[in-house]
Amino acid sequence: MRWKVMPISESPSRIAQAIGTGLGVSVRSLARDQAGAHFDWIAAFVAIDNPTSSALTRAVLGWLPKESGLLMDLKETGYFK
Repeated sequence: MRWKVMPISESPSRIAQAIGTGLGVSVRSLARDQAGAHFDWIAAFVAIDNPTSSALTRAVLGWLPKESGLLMDLKETGYFK
């Protein structure tokens, strides 16, 4: 069994947007064929929008997150300064 420890579900596209915002660069969606040309060999991995959930981890282990989530952490900790 694999445990997921993200406090809330975050998709790679939302994480990419948060990183782009923090770096002050634009982030945009690409059609699959455009992504293939842009990202070359890593395009298949970049194209996966696979949100995860910690619901099972919380239920089985009784785990409750105490820290902020990844998006809040990227936004508020000064990571991009």
